[in-house]
Amino acid sequence: MKRFLRFAALLSALALLGACDDDMYVTPLEVTNNNIAGTWQLAEWNGAPLAEGSFVYIEFIRKDAKYVMYQNLDSFGTRKLTGRFVIDNDAELGAVIRGSYDYGAGDWAHRYIVTDFTETSMVWTAKDDRSDVQVFVRCDGIPDEVTGGTGVPFSSSRPSGTPAESRGEPQELAMRGICTILRKITTTMTQELQFIPFESRSDKGWAEAWDLYEESFPRCERWNAQGYDRAFGDPRFEADGIWRGEEFIGILFHWNAGAYRYVEHLAVSPTLRGQNMGSKALTAFCRKVGRVILEIDPPVDDISIRRRHFYERLGFVANPYEYIHPSFRKPFTPHQLILMSYPGPLTYDEARGFADFVRETVLGYSEHEAPTLPKLP
Repeated sequence: MKRFLRFAALLSALALLGACDDDMYVTPLEVTNNNIAGTWQLAEWNGAPLAEGSFVYIEFIRKDAKYVMYQNLDSFGTRKLTGRFVIDNDAELGAVIRGSYDYGAGDWAHRYIVTDFTETSMVWTAKDDRSDVQVFVRCDGIPDEVTGGTGVPFSSSRPSGTPAESRGEPQELAMRGICTILRKITTTMTQELQFIPFESRSDKGWAEAWDLYEESFPRCERWNAQGYDRAFGDPRFEADGIWRGEEFIGILFHWNAGAYRYVEHLAVSPTLRGQNMGSKALTAFCRKVGRVILEIDPPVDDISIRRRHFYERLGFVANPYEYIHPSFRKPFTPHQLILMSYPGPLTYDEARGFADFVRETVLGYSEHEAPTLPKLP
């Protein structure tokens, strides 16, 4: 049984934003001023490409740690921003990039954790909002039609004797414009997600939820319908439908183990994959309940490595304990999984207690009669 989000579209998009002609996993580079130097284009924001004709280019200059940005998100013409950047190394998060704008326009709205950094792409995740994810791809340079401007680009220098007030401080206005527009994009994409528990298989939306459940997980990772009939009466179990107004978004089935929540199944409607709905839902859930544990496959290939990175960007931590799951359905196929926990690592006693909870409680609704796994020594 695997416990991970099934975002085929998202994973495909991330793969395309890596090396265009190489589908194999590429070992990330160290995030340094030297390696990040060059020109990058914003390719995705929160799982969605920018609108046709919109662009954000940023050139990092190694010397003096400066940058130049061109964007047209807040006007019909091109706006130019300049400033300085700093790359910090956090003991837990790794590389974190932050920056400031010239002319006293202030700091960037967020500091960003930089992951999946290769010669051709990188992912930025806002340190204070793990659902805010940006994907950049490296390009040869900023196109001439951009630097020339379809409107009048703002210069990085202020004419002598011209006060900032009379010029409207273009960089500050541009900065505010970008943040405003991107907030609108994110709000339109997600609106407010609601978690509404199913109480029986006759509830509204269960048929859609069951179809998604069967489509998203292989047979050995699913309960049978009768298992849910029994589990609905267990106060520790909750099978949530994820809704946006009247629109069915996905499912989140989880257990309340007291000190933490165990996310057993999480999936998003195929029509909405690639819109960052899964990360939005999981982020909202984690913030609501606090400590969360889930299971993923060991990171042994490109897809499983990217899945692990996906959860790490949302604040989950991989734990080193050997954990074998027996699966739900016959024929049973025990397999190793990795325990991921939010917002920090598990102690050995906590991991052993979790394994006991799964074996003694959760598997009671499976086809097992007397399961001996999972169990930590």
